[in-house]
Amino acid sequence: MQRAYESVEAAYAKMGRAPKWPASLVVENMEIMGATQSHLGEGHVIHVSLRAARSEMLAGLIAHEMGHIARTEAHHPSHDPEVHERAMAIEAVGGEDVGSPVRLRGHVHRAATTDAGDASLVLIDYADFATIRVVARPRAIAEPTLVAPGALVEVVGTVFASGGSVQIFSDEAGGVTLLQPAPTNVLPLEFVAGQSAAKTNHGWRAMNAAMPGTVNAMVPRSGA
Repeated sequence: MQRAYESVEAAYAKMGRAPKWPASLVVENMEIMGATQSHLGEGHVIHVSLRAARSEMLAGLIAHEMGHIARTEAHHPSHDPEVHERAMAIEAVGGEDVGSPVRLRGHVHRAATTDAGDASLVLIDYADFATIRVVARPRAIAEPTLVAPGALVEVVGTVFASGGSVQIFSDEAGGVTLLQPAPTNVLPLEFVAGQSAAKTNHGWRAMNAAMPGTVNAMVPRSGA
């Protein structure tokens, strides 16, 4: 591990791009291959997964993460928190944002736990039904018992690519903040859709699609 890091650091030093702030490396049991946390003027932490640490990709991963460090220290717009840590629409997050910090809001559509023990949240924007997956460390969720389907949350994290899609990794304490608890009068969208179809077949129709904070009535059709 140390040999791989020093080799990459030396290569960046030859280009005059070695880290100027203190940098450390930690190996963790995490779902993604790696990520970097940077604190302006203080230092960087490169997180390496156990899988990456045991693979031939280790040096390449460290080189990739050190590229993020170089851009952060150079205040490149793609890695400037003042530019990217702003509220973005879920639909606006794309492949060009990989490695960049983002802030976004959405309702929790699904919540689960990964094999590594992190939270796996699928957020949805009810304005256009765009979704995105968030992988969050337990320490990142301020109120874990309330971050449940239907809750409105704000997430600060880093964009990463996985399986052909972009996702968010949130590691900082308070990275997932509860803005509004899940309403108590909401039925799951899957249930509402199923019931709507069933009732239509029996002479009923749905007035509206179910949305957070509303319970929609089922009314008879004319002549039913």
